Amino acid sequence: MIRFFCFSDQRMSFINSVLQFNPQNLKPTLVDVRNIDGTVTVTDKYGTVLRDRQVENSEPNFSQYGYIMNPNPDLQIGCINLDEFRILFGSADVAGDLNCLKSNGITHIINLVSSFVPNSFPNDFEYLSLVLYDDMQFRLRDSIYQCIDFLRKVKRKKGTCFIHCDAGRCRAPSMVIAYLIKEHEYSYERAYNEVNNARNVAINLNFRAQLMALAQRYFHLHLFTNACFA
Repeated sequence: MIRFFCFSDQRMSFINSVLQFNPQNLKPTLVDVRNIDGTVTVTDKYGTVLRDRQVENSEPNFSQYGYIMNPNPDLQIGCINLDEFRILFGSADVAGDLNCLKSNGITHIINLVSSFVPNSFPNDFEYLSLVLYDDMQFRLRDSIYQCIDFLRKVKRKKGTCFIHCDAGRCRAPSMVIAYLIKEHEYSYERAYNEVNNARNVAINLNFRAQLMALAQRYFHLHLFTNACFA
């Protein structure tokens, strides 16, 4: 007996609306960048400086912006344990700490932000260098396939791979989620929960929609394959 499953209209609407998002439809806006000396730099959405201005109180009150920079390195590593294979993921801080990498048995590294975070130890580890942008336009497909091919090689060599982006909250965990979906037939929810339990993540809406769509495609593929050979 073949059972057919369908995804809710609400989920399909969400995925389609995100994938069809066009940033050209957004209204132009200006960004106030508060500098450490208390001055304010006004930029457009591309980061182009339009003007600088002084403020009445030169002492910056950063609390009003809801963000205070943390100078301490983020060395927390998320770990996904699979069949005789481990995938680790985290921030660029870990990628620059040789002791941390070696103490976790890492042999291979996937650098997803190689345009501005260099490979720190090319003589100690084998790298895959990619460039992913954490925005509403970047398409993950090619990066996913490159990462999965690399992870397959690491698994064959019985190695341990560390995947990192900048903060380790969006791009790196997205690649881990994609691997679990494609290689282990996880649903998006199961993959997300397992990754988020290993290390708190913040997947942007664009990546989330693409990963959910990926999970749907592989769900239907596995369903069709199982039905044919049942």
